[in-house]
Amino acid sequence: MVTWLSTKAGRVFPNGIALGGSIAGLLFVINGSSAVAFVAAAMLFYLAWVFGLPYLMGVIASLDPGGRVAAFDTVMQNAGLAAGPAVAGFVITGEGYGMLGWMGIGLYGVSMILILPLAMSLGKD
Repeated sequence: MVTWLSTKAGRVFPNGIALGGSIAGLLFVINGSSAVAFVAAAMLFYLAWVFGLPYLMGVIASLDPGGRVAAFDTVMQNAGLAAGPAVAGFVITGEGYGMLGWMGIGLYGVSMILILPLAMSLGKD
């Protein structure tokens, strides 16, 4: 999909779709209590991630042609992958994943506030 769409729709719309898809996946986690809801959430989240990451990195690369931020981004992704499960362990309660889902939605909201204006500043390319 990313190869076909390229930047025909700019970078704002694809980033918004990807972040919205991730939020929708978290809503499945919060509101679902079955294995089907979990599988739907996992699939939606993963599709949003693999669709959105090239557009996110495209914004970063366009804003920093020297590549320093992109290199730092890779380091931070790995730090997040390492720290994420530990943080999640502190947030999950005995009642389920609800609080973790709401925390994720809040963080995706912050991400939207940060990335969408940057993507808009690049124009349609």
